[in-house]
Amino acid sequence: MISFENKKRIQDSSTTGNKNTKQDNGVAKKNEKKRSLRNPRTKKPNNKKLKSEQESELEKLVFGITSSSSRNNGSNLHEDQQEQNSESEREWEGQESSEDDVEEGQEKNEQIDDLGFIIDTVGAAEMPTTLTQGQNDEKITEKNVSSKQKGKKENKKALSEGGVSDPSLSSVKVSLVDKNITKKLRVSLEEQEIGGEEYEKRLRKQYTKINPTPKWALEAQDEHDQEGGHDDDEGLIFQSTRSIIDKRAQAKIGAGQTTIDISRVKNANYQSTSQATIQQLDFHPTNNVLAVGGMDKTLRLFEVDGEQNKKLNSVYFKDLPILNCLFNTSDDGKNSRSEIVLGGRRPYFYTFDLKSEKTCRFNNSNLMIKSNSSFGSHNGGDGNVIKTFENFKLIPENNEMAVISSYGQIHLIDMFTKKWKSTIRMNGNVKDVAISGNYLYGLSSVDSQLYQFDMRYSKDGGDGGDLGAMSFFPPTTTCVNKYKLKDTFKPTCISVKSNNILSVGDYSGFVNIYNLNDSNSTNTFAKELNLLKSINSLTTPITNTAFTNNNSDDLLLIYSRVKKDQLKLVNANNNYTVFSNWPTMKTPLGYVQTAKFSPNNGYLAVGNDKGHVLLYRLNAFSSY
Repeated sequence: MISFENKKRIQDSSTTGNKNTKQDNGVAKKNEKKRSLRNPRTKKPNNKKLKSEQESELEKLVFGITSSSSRNNGSNLHEDQQEQNSESEREWEGQESSEDDVEEGQEKNEQIDDLGFIIDTVGAAEMPTTLTQGQNDEKITEKNVSSKQKGKKENKKALSEGGVSDPSLSSVKVSLVDKNITKKLRVSLEEQEIGGEEYEKRLRKQYTKINPTPKWALEAQDEHDQEGGHDDDEGLIFQSTRSIIDKRAQAKIGAGQTTIDISRVKNANYQSTSQATIQQLDFHPTNNVLAVGGMDKTLRLFEVDGEQNKKLNSVYFKDLPILNCLFNTSDDGKNSRSEIVLGGRRPYFYTFDLKSEKTCRFNNSNLMIKSNSSFGSHNGGDGNVIKTFENFKLIPENNEMAVISSYGQIHLIDMFTKKWKSTIRMNGNVKDVAISGNYLYGLSSVDSQLYQFDMRYSKDGGDGGDLGAMSFFPPTTTCVNKYKLKDTFKPTCISVKSNNILSVGDYSGFVNIYNLNDSNSTNTFAKELNLLKSINSLTTPITNTAFTNNNSDDLLLIYSRVKKDQLKLVNANNNYTVFSNWPTMKTPLGYVQTAKFSPNNGYLAVGNDKGHVLLYRLNAFSSY
């Protein structure tokens, strides 16, 4: 029997033996790892399972690797190291040769891809023949090119006639009685089937019957044919649609219309944005030119077409922040002017000649205003001096400029000689002036009264009668009427329509409409005008109101500078109803500083505080 001590010795020896074998295996693995780092060709032992015969055969077909080499990869971990190194070297050589074969195959495939063909590996022997055919196909003669062009023209002609015919349709027979949808194509009840070509024609006819050609497309095609257009013009679709728009633009604003057809085009000053707030803009009465002035002391001229809006010129005035600029095209038959009058908060104004591109400055001494020592002395000022030229209007019928001054004065200046002619005075400060035909309307802010002056008649000095308006210097402009504006609180601006319709904006944001022919009193001193309509769409003091030009009187424009996006268009033919579809919440108006219609009302220009002049196309009017 084995004693307890002997058993303990045997167990101790077995444990030590196991530890020694484990240590030997660990040392062998470390040495093998070091040798593999020294020799990059030595492959790590592979603990994966042996590959199947199918995988080996597949590798042999694709990469050219033998099955023996794949089986020998890491088959025995305890073989001699020399034998492992030799096998690993043989593996690397086999892999390098296979990679070379793959690269050669890829180069061949790239050559084939350049030819535009797809060649399978099985048919590799036919490659030279295919290459020869490809080279022959690349030789295209001039005859082939002309035939292709001729084919394109024939296809284009066929498309214009209703489609390209398919030769295979002649052999096709379509039954008309199998389905209910094809029964509609029958001409008679006895008809059972038709050919493919006839079936196609009837389908096209049925489609045009359900979806007829739009009227505008037919009109455009008629105009194109009358102008001598040809169907072969490839760029016909890219031509301008101006003719279609102009024909549609002959329509006017309807009496029951509550929405307006308006579209935004490229900004008028897109090519040269102002560096400061836009203060004034004006359209040339005959040419499509827009003048823009602002606090950056620069006058800019643009050609308005709604597409490019090219910049024509710019003039910098170093001592004049521009607050007002208007075109002067005075012509009395002997003399004519083509210039721009510019004014600001300065005791002088400038003119810019459009032909010679020269500027001239005129001050009070140049105007030669006659003085009166008693005029304005009660207010402690000099009544004959114009302190600012920021507010003025031009009177084309008389070739004059009306300058709003202090102490209720309106100075009239000849636009040919640039000399003073006369001075009109009203009770209270003059807030605004409107010109309509031969009449000048002056708005007094103190007593909400309107003065009407006839510019055709004048008197040699004295007062203006018993109408409350006085002219101290010859000649005197006659005041023919004085109106009391009912329900108007602190008026700010006025505009007069051709049919004696008056719009008055006030401090509370209301715009009141009056008819100058409708008054309650026959008293000559003050006729009280009856309120025709009150528009309360804005909530801030009204900056300006304006009717459309050219005696169309279809739209009324109102806006305010105080608050953002304060601009409205009103339908004057529909009981002065504000259009509901424009402007919207997304219309980028900003703080509107000035806005005007073009001479034929085709465009609406809006100048804002960001130096942009937004341009909108009014599609109900002719261009410009």
